[in-house]
Amino acid sequence: MDAKLRRAALGLLLPLAASPARADGLTISHEPVRCFLAGRWSRVGACIEPESGLARARLVFRARGAAAWHAVEMLRAGERHAAVLPKPEAGIRVEYCEEARR
Repeated sequence: MDAKLRRAALGLLLPLAASPARADGLTISHEPVRCFLAGRWSRVGACIEPESGLARARLVFRARGAAAWHAVEMLRAGERHAAVLPKPEAGIRVEYCEEARR
């Protein structure tokens, strides 16, 4: 990944701490998703500041241990940006990170 802002590895019921990440003059802060429910869409949101000059925001994800990463665009949703992840199968652990560029 060329824009390294935040990587949070998580899985079903794996707790994480939230902390803002900074790069390229942008700050991304969010509460980590603590549990992805099998067979259900998962929405991941983040605050990206400053909003001015933001060219692109994406959520990059993969099944833990998989070689390939996938991405979905994060769209403006009120004061935050959000993306919806595909429905995971039972027992799949997910790694994800938010990525933002000017």
